[in-house]
Amino acid sequence: ARPVVDAIRTETGNASVEAMTLDLMSLASVDAFASAFLARGLPLHGLVLNAGIMATPFALSADGIESQFATNHVAHFHLTQRLLGRVVESAPSRIVVVSSDLHSSAPKPEGIRFDKINDQATYKPFAA
Repeated sequence: ARPVVDAIRTETGNASVEAMTLDLMSLASVDAFASAFLARGLPLHGLVLNAGIMATPFALSADGIESQFATNHVAHFHLTQRLLGRVVESAPSRIVVVSSDLHSSAPKPEGIRFDKINDQATYKPFAA
């Protein structure tokens, strides 16, 4: 992260750019990040949910959730819930969710099979 922070500082002339660690495969990490950020008392004018993984081998997150669903959905939702109050207090502000159109390939007509989301036997990397 340090080279990216240095590049942003150089390009923008903003010496206050920082990086904080966040592991979306662990809700404890999301909680730690949110707590650390909120403790600083800083405004939050923009929250961009952009991280994502795709077509990975089957794995479970630290919380026992299939890795793609954990990273791309559950962690983003949890992070938003933890920071939403600060986003609202910081108005004008916004939350931007970046996604792909792969939701259109969800099984039809049933959609996401939540009862099978952690089932390694039915896991398909490009359909998870």
